[in-house]
Amino acid sequence: RRSKLYYLRDRVGKAAKVKEQIRK
Repeated sequence: RRSKLYYLRDRVGKAAKVKEQIRK
């Protein structure tokens, strides 16, 4: 299944968005 891949991607994407918000 690709659920793991999507789960990891979603997690990384959310972390990146949060980091960007904190930087700004």
